Amino acid sequence: MAKNDKLDKTQANFLTEAYKLRARLYSEHTGRMWTRFNYLLTANIALFGFFLNSLFEKMPPLNSVLFPIGGIIISIIWYVLGTQDRYYFEGFRVQTQEVEKAITNALGIEQLEKRVFAKPEKVKTSFLTKRWQKISLSRLPALVPLVFLLLWIFLLLARILI
Repeated sequence: MAKNDKLDKTQANFLTEAYKLRARLYSEHTGRMWTRFNYLLTANIALFGFFLNSLFEKMPPLNSVLFPIGGIIISIIWYVLGTQDRYYFEGFRVQTQEVEKAITNALGIEQLEKRVFAKPEKVKTSFLTKRWQKISLSRLPALVPLVFLLLWIFLLLARILI
């Protein structure tokens, strides 16, 4: 739609509702993503606690090897879910930005150009306020399971070899 074309009420309502729907979907997905993250983090930490307890209880090595194997399985599942969550997280963000851009272009609103959804600007950074691209919040659901996977592999090998 050209900038000079005026939107009729139906088109404006449609674009507004599409934007609201995508923003809500993005928000709901983020909530579900962090809920899964918390459950799987809790499962890994609980398994780690059971593993440490098995060492203090002097369980036979064969029995205590089951905890790292379980941790490896949970971490692999968690990684797969985390990467898929990140894929949809980024996809919903892009869709929301595209609808926002379509609305602003169709209405001829240019002052929102630098205020694109999910891309804050002019944020004062400090020791307590930073955004590290490599470990951003959207990457943690895929990154943390890899850390746990490596930890579990190390513990499994240590338990087998010691």
